[in-house]
Amino acid sequence: ILVLVCQCLFSVVLDASFMGLFFAKISRPQHRSRTIVFSRHACIAEAEGHTYLMIRVADERKNQLVEAKARLLLYHFDEASPSPA
Repeated sequence: ILVLVCQCLFSVVLDASFMGLFFAKISRPQHRSRTIVFSRHACIAEAEGHTYLMIRVADERKNQLVEAKARLLLYHFDEASPSPA
C-alpha cells in the first residue's frame, strides 16, 4: 500500500509539472514590438503656452493594455545657433 501511495503522489506531481510546462509554452506572448503600430502622421500643436508633438499609437492585440507607458525622444536642432567647431 505504501508503494502505491508513493506512486500516485509521484504521478500527480509529474502530471502537474508537465501540464505547467505545456501551458507556459502555448501561452507565450508575442513580441511587443511586432504588435504596436504608430501613425504615419504627427501633429504639432500649441496649447496653454506649450508646444506639443502628438502621435497615435495602437496595439493590434485584442486585450487591453493596463497602465501603459510610452516614452518619446525628440531631438531639436536650432539652426540659428552656431554649430560646434
